[in-house]
Amino acid sequence: LLMAVGAAGFLLSSLPLLFTALFFMGAQSAMLSPAKYGLIPEMVEPHLLARANGYVEATTFLAIVCGTAFGGIILPTAGPAYVGWVFVCVSVLATFCARLIPAGGHAEASRVSINAFGEVFRTLNRTMRKPSLAAPLAGLAYFWFFGALLQMALLLFVKQEMGLGETANGILLT
Repeated sequence: LLMAVGAAGFLLSSLPLLFTALFFMGAQSAMLSPAKYGLIPEMVEPHLLARANGYVEATTFLAIVCGTAFGGIILPTAGPAYVGWVFVCVSVLATFCARLIPAGGHAEASRVSINAFGEVFRTLNRTMRKPSLAAPLAGLAYFWFFGALLQMALLLFVKQEMGLGETANGILLT
């Protein structure tokens, strides 16, 4: 359903629909990501946990890179209608693949804090006291920050300074 909103946004050239789909995709990722990483310890042996987390992180990053490349190449050549259908088909395929994941155990219900910022700061405070967690967390934060910064700078450079189009931009962003 969410990708259908995005597809409609592309078909109708509607920025409000596209931004609505983008917002809800981000919210969906933020809500489901903890479940994705929380299920890993239930599915793999403890000595394989780091490797499994690495595979999940690598495939997530690979999906972002491939999606960026695919979007930059296919949108100018095939048009928005085709991209919309690809969105819907990929989301349907992903839903079927998600059904193949075995159900995990049920965790104890925990209290959810209404103060999201306070919870973030408490978690960061606990994490920063453990150097074995603080260093990888800082590295991951810097990686994503500089990756996003470089992506935006490259986007502007390719368009304004090099005068290249969307296809070249998509290829260079990957």
